[in-house]
Amino acid sequence: MATVNQIIGGSFQDSEGNTLALGYLKIRLSQDAQANGNSQVGSLYDLQINLDSSGNVPSSPEVSLWPNSALLPSGTTYTISAYTSEGQLVWGPNSQSIPTSPSPFNLGAWIPNQS
Repeated sequence: MATVNQIIGGSFQDSEGNTLALGYLKIRLSQDAQANGNSQVGSLYDLQINLDSSGNVPSSPEVSLWPNSALLPSGTTYTISAYTSEGQLVWGPNSQSIPTSPSPFNLGAWIPNQS
């Protein structure tokens, strides 16, 4: 049975190299999906994840997402955008995937728009 994967890190910055201290991410699944044969995962909801003072997704409280390989239909992605603490868009929107492992998964490993 598939399980969710914790996400951490990212070290998000703006184009001038300023840390997105206390900024946030908005994450949305590309389409409705199913996990584990009986759990419905909705896509019409933007998950907002607050970043810490270093521009990272903190390890506590834990934030977890379904790995895309665990969802049906296949081919889903997450649309991710990063914002300053004032709400200015500085990264994305990018189409990204969450792997099954490692867990936790450090978002700093993402290459924008490479799922």
